[in-house]
Amino acid sequence: MTIKKLQTLRSTLLQKQLDGFLVPRADAWPGEFVSNHAERLKWLSGFTGSAGMGIVLENKAVVLTDGRYTLQVAVQINSEIWESGDITKVSPDEWLLEHAAEESRIGFDARLHSPSDIKKWEENLDKKEIELVPLFENPLDDLWEDQPDLPKDPVFLFPEKFAGAGVVEKIDRVLEVLQEKELSQYFFTMPDSIAWLLNVRGNDVRHTPVPLSYGLLEQDGTFDWFIDPEKVPEAVRKELGAAISIHPLAKMDDVLKDLKGTTGLDPKRSSYYFSQILPDIVEVEDPCILLKACKNEAEQKAIRQTHVHDGQALIEFHRWLKDNQDKNLDELNVEKKLEEFRKANGVFISPSFDTIAGYEANGAIIHYRATEQTNKVIKGEGLFLIDSGAQYLGEDYAGTTDVTRTYIIGKASNEQKHHYTTVLKAHITVANARFPYGTTGVQIDALARAVMWQEGFDFAHGLGHGVGCFLNVHEEATRLSPYGDSKLEVGMLLSNEPGLYLEGQYGIRIENLMLVQKTGEKDILGRDLLCFETVTLAPYDNDLIDFNLLNGAEIEWLQAYYEKIEAHLTL
Repeated sequence: MTIKKLQTLRSTLLQKQLDGFLVPRADAWPGEFVSNHAERLKWLSGFTGSAGMGIVLENKAVVLTDGRYTLQVAVQINSEIWESGDITKVSPDEWLLEHAAEESRIGFDARLHSPSDIKKWEENLDKKEIELVPLFENPLDDLWEDQPDLPKDPVFLFPEKFAGAGVVEKIDRVLEVLQEKELSQYFFTMPDSIAWLLNVRGNDVRHTPVPLSYGLLEQDGTFDWFIDPEKVPEAVRKELGAAISIHPLAKMDDVLKDLKGTTGLDPKRSSYYFSQILPDIVEVEDPCILLKACKNEAEQKAIRQTHVHDGQALIEFHRWLKDNQDKNLDELNVEKKLEEFRKANGVFISPSFDTIAGYEANGAIIHYRATEQTNKVIKGEGLFLIDSGAQYLGEDYAGTTDVTRTYIIGKASNEQKHHYTTVLKAHITVANARFPYGTTGVQIDALARAVMWQEGFDFAHGLGHGVGCFLNVHEEATRLSPYGDSKLEVGMLLSNEPGLYLEGQYGIRIENLMLVQKTGEKDILGRDLLCFETVTLAPYDNDLIDFNLLNGAEIEWLQAYYEKIEAHLTL
């Protein structure tokens, strides 16, 4: 079947005088997850992973993805007509340089790629005079006869008691950015930014409660919201008020083409398409990124309460896993069981991402995803890593969780205890940190790595990422990593997740979420001293801790953490 699809696509490209076409796993909105309507790579190649790029040439085709999906892509694609490759080692432009002929014309859907990516690729492809040709209609959409429609689920309100600020107040804060940058208007392309700004949520993509839409904010505070009008109930319209005008997506291009003055646009988080139709663009980072990252008191309260309920589910899961570890469990049914514990509280909406549940060697694959082909039975003695999260919305709390725990099945070896306790020491060092205002993510990241380096260990991922409040589980603004050059602000919700991975043996990762807070003190230079408030409430596996390796401050932190858990939860 994929052979016929590929042949038909090639015939279409030939008619358009194109020598190839890019097929990313992406939709017209920047984000980690896509709607079923946008699963073009899956439809064409059979590959179902969450990240990948297909490239189709006249006599060759490839699916490029990362190390998470090496095994999966090999099983899912037809190796007679598709190759596979590691996108972290060979980028799309590098693959084209090697395999496309000189002066080739390679088409791409202008809505599915950022102007930043296209510019970068064009500079490299110029070596062989390969031209990237923007298309404003995707040829696959004409070939995909049973392509799902864009999602139709209704938008719903995110209560102001959790949001902590009304729409007018939020818009006023964004208008300050427009005035500072001397912009006539700002065009928003990120669904989570619009959801935060308008205090709305939706069900258009997996794991992230956002409606897919675009928005244009004018200097006078009016907001043009481009979304299917049928998706916006009357109650939502009434709450938003007269300043928010709702327009069908089909009307958007006409509005954008006729704009006067300068329009702010984020080049990293928008599509190439908008860089072509907006008349006068000023490149400005989406102003909602920082604003939504700094949680206010109402959001922080909701987040804390969410973690109390999530923590209870994790405690019950911990007990169940230990009690049933000799019953030939496997990665997939353990993953399902944890979700059952979370669903029991009645306000669980969805997982916040695909759970990573890896036993023994699978746990050493940093972004592993258990499948029927890779599913490992959990038996004998070994380490089990499970990284999971949830979206909750109830009457009394709302939030997004992300937590990783590593458990021993059977009896731990001294080496396993040493490795686990070293990771725990790195984790506690960060949780216990005090730092001056102006500290950046790379500096916090180094605190954890310094503990690991002392033992000759390290981990090949960042220490932490931002998390939304009933929004994206991976939120921007800052990150705790060797590349985290943005400073930490009060109210940011960040993960703390050092790890240790021994290929072919096991993986260890320990993750909590933390809020950045003021200590109420200043340093010798007069700067506010900040600290982290850990909000995740879930016991560690004491069977893996070598308490002799912990110093006094680490033991004191651990005791306080368990006292906090006991004060809120039933152990």
